[in-house]
Amino acid sequence: MDLNTLWFLIIGFVLAVYIILDGIDLGIGTLSLFTPKDKHKYREQLIEIIGPHWDGNEVWLIVFGGMLFAVFPKVYATLLSGLYLPFIGLLLLFIVRGISIPLRNRYENDIWLNFWDLSFGISSLAIIFLLGVIAANLIQGFTLNQNDVIKLNLLKLTGPYSLWMGAFSVALLNMHGAIYAGRKSSEDLQSFCFRTGLISWFLMLLFAVPAEIVALKDDPSNILDNHLFFFSILLLLLIGSIIYIPWALKSRSFNKAFIASSLVIGRFLTLFYLYSYPNLLRSTETTNNLTIYNASVSSAAMTVMLILTIIAMPVVISYTIYTHFILGK
Repeated sequence: MDLNTLWFLIIGFVLAVYIILDGIDLGIGTLSLFTPKDKHKYREQLIEIIGPHWDGNEVWLIVFGGMLFAVFPKVYATLLSGLYLPFIGLLLLFIVRGISIPLRNRYENDIWLNFWDLSFGISSLAIIFLLGVIAANLIQGFTLNQNDVIKLNLLKLTGPYSLWMGAFSVALLNMHGAIYAGRKSSEDLQSFCFRTGLISWFLMLLFAVPAEIVALKDDPSNILDNHLFFFSILLLLLIGSIIYIPWALKSRSFNKAFIASSLVIGRFLTLFYLYSYPNLLRSTETTNNLTIYNASVSSAAMTVMLILTIIAMPVVISYTIYTHFILGK
């Protein structure tokens, strides 16, 4: 395995950890929009569940961005400049989401609480939806010129497949958040999480199958020819994890359902990586693709970054364990 492939795997792992961990918070934020009567009571419980670690989970997003910038700077520059508007939108939504939690408790007033609760829920849902839209465009590819500049097509950016993937992402992470909330909630809220988790599971499955079929119709990496065995094993494991979730929920085994949900997210992302490799940013003209080879820094720079990662990663992992298993008790 060369350094370029190793870094592809490392960055992929960091992205998967971020989506699994912050997917909890984003999913619970979306879940808060659908709480039944006694909304403030339920929303307060949901926010208390994620309170100790919601901002800590975003450390993984910073790590992901830093690694992408340091190892594959062409991809970082092209992606952020070409998708300037969606990423500015994401930044603003993260800001709104971040201030909603501390501000909601400033005053005991129904209008105040409703405003910040809705801000938290809507911003969480919009972040998930935008991430799904961006993922859809990464799958379909961009119009890249020879100078690695994206020619943004707003119709394609917001096309049917992009909207479909946005809806799939919302269903997937809402299910993930509902399952996690069920692990740490009271009996009343747990029943709500059970019902919402099952509905989200069904919607996720409904959106997932067509999305996967569309992605495989245009298969730039020739998965079915070059990686058929690995793809088949991965698909069987994914199907097994998906089928296990409602069974675990019906037996109220939220811990087991959460492990299965995390595996589902990880396996969906692994399929995405397999679909993309060795491309990091696909172009509609394949000669302009940004790959792990033509978009990377030198081998010496990658080696230095690898040493720094080996030193720093235990700190990030320790901090995550601390926020989830000590602060989050």
